[in-house]
Amino acid sequence: MKKVSKIMFGLAALAIVVSPAIPVYAQEPTTPGSEIEVQNGVAQVKDEAEFRAAMNNAEVKTIELTTDITIENKLNIIQDKTIIGNNHSITYVGKFKNDGDKYTWGSAATEGEFVGGVYVIQAYTSNVTLRDITLTGANVGLGVNGANVTLEGTINVTGNGFGGIEVTKGQDVQVLPSLTINGTIVNEDEVAARPTLWTDNITAEEAEDVAIKYQGVELAVSVTKDGKTIPQVQLFLNEENKPTTDIPGITDVADLDAADYRPVTEPETPEEPTTPPDTQDRVEDVENPETSDQGLLYMALSVIGLGGLAVSMKKFMTRKQN
Repeated sequence: MKKVSKIMFGLAALAIVVSPAIPVYAQEPTTPGSEIEVQNGVAQVKDEAEFRAAMNNAEVKTIELTTDITIENKLNIIQDKTIIGNNHSITYVGKFKNDGDKYTWGSAATEGEFVGGVYVIQAYTSNVTLRDITLTGANVGLGVNGANVTLEGTINVTGNGFGGIEVTKGQDVQVLPSLTINGTIVNEDEVAARPTLWTDNITAEEAEDVAIKYQGVELAVSVTKDGKTIPQVQLFLNEENKPTTDIPGITDVADLDAADYRPVTEPETPEEPTTPPDTQDRVEDVENPETSDQGLLYMALSVIGLGGLAVSMKKFMTRKQN
């Protein structure tokens, strides 16, 4: 098996189904908001209520955490936002389905009500940037659901029951997701059953248009092995965390190697500049507007006129002296 270089994110693609095939919904119970101060599009928040108020305020472009916060319901970002964590954390402390824990898929946001899987933050059909933040305590730290998400600084997704980041296209979502990782991902809980990053609900036809990049290296979203379409691709920070057993009916784990990554396109070598030809002859052939025939005629008449004026002045001076 050809192993993936750790330099290229140390990621190995593995196709298994991590979570049940449950549609991802954007709806969630709302928490009463609070008044927030917005300055130049920036809102500083210190708790869930303030975060939700900023999240739903179109005037707010940047949400900045001033401390660690806890939430009782997942945060669905449906407007374009930049979230600056300042190395603080957002921890889900709400209920899970059937009185379960984070290893049970789904939440019970209100008594007896099942509301999808639990994401600390779900970016939903929007443009979202996250910087220097920890997302923990839920089924999944970050959901990229038909959204365009950029990660900067250090993003810590340790402590989630099913894994770190899911890239998906949920029910009734028409927009394909994209994820650009310009920073560092941390997941201290990564094991075979809990990958750091995985795709879900993306068809083989859609996969080519789904972009996942880690510091400029584009990763394969979906691959086909031995004629079998892999419905889900898992990516690991540490290659040693990959499962070592076959997945019946899906693929042989050993078949997944560096070939699953989209090849890095080498930049074209610029052509050596050629020495420009001698331009002397070419310049002589170019008509200068300032020395055209009309200009030369004007100059000749001017010289003749000046010459005549000089002769007249000489005769005048001679007569005066006489």
